[in-house]
Amino acid sequence: MTQKRELTDKRKCFIQEYVRSGDAVESTRFAGYSHSTLGSLRAEASRLKRKLSSEIADELRFNMLRSASKAIEMLKDLMFNANSEAVRARCAMDLLDRSGFKSVKQLEVEASPRSSEEIEAELVSLIGRESTDLLLGRLNKKMVN
Repeated sequence: MTQKRELTDKRKCFIQEYVRSGDAVESTRFAGYSHSTLGSLRAEASRLKRKLSSEIADELRFNMLRSASKAIEMLKDLMFNANSEAVRARCAMDLLDRSGFKSVKQLEVEASPRSSEEIEAELVSLIGRESTDLLLGRLNKKMVN
């Protein structure tokens, strides 16, 4: 089991500011690291990013977890209240997807080949002889006024 090292206040400040802004040089300056040249400040920022990469990743995960419930609430609000039907549908799909209900992209159905007589017999059983003949173009239905 790896033990977490204790971070100085400067390093904690750097991590939080870097996760917030994404700018390592400005985060280094904000945290109180002072260097005489921009080049040395950049070098320090690069060193801090390398050395604290695990802690930066932890802070990013923590921020994402903290924001997740708000994001879900926004998706739910859009799903019910957006003017666009496409937006409402997309939000519903996103929520279902994130809940583990993946949509089926392609469905394969295996069916044994059937003859046209078998298919016609099934049609007759479902919709009747006259409708089947009409559907198959064998019968011209007269319009009655």
